[in-house]
Amino acid sequence: MFKDTFIIAGKEEGFRYEDARIVVLHDISMHGDGKEIVENHINKLRVGGYKIFYITETVDRIDDIADAANGVNP
Repeated sequence: MFKDTFIIAGKEEGFRYEDARIVVLHDISMHGDGKEIVENHINKLRVGGYKIFYITETVDRIDDIADAANGVNP
């Protein structure tokens, strides 16, 4: 299953929104090549002096959940 993956990183000196980096990887599987793609982005951020704060994947989109609750087929 493919999902969007988000990586949120900030500088080691302290988190400031203007220095933050948010990387969005669309339709990435966390298995096989997808995991390697995510790790490559993490390594690039670390080399640039960033500390990784958060890595997450989408589960469902909120509009898909609302449609399902209302009986609408996506």
